[in-house]
Amino acid sequence: METINIIYFGVLSEICAKSTEELDFIGTLDELQNLLIQKYPDLASQHFQYSLNQEISSLSDSVKPGDEVALLPPFTGG
Repeated sequence: METINIIYFGVLSEICAKSTEELDFIGTLDELQNLLIQKYPDLASQHFQYSLNQEISSLSDSVKPGDEVALLPPFTGG
């Protein structure tokens, strides 16, 4: 099985109505983003970063089975 674990934070978890999900996926973060926007259209209007295995990543990074992908909305605070 080629499952990845996705974690949604903040408003992104509200949009997706969940804080985590498992998904069968192999590809780049760009391809994953396109898939998630198809599944959750309201994500298209949001600004967020990706973390791949707890490291901030770019859309060209590859996702492999067993990876953890987090969607991180902008953080504020002091």
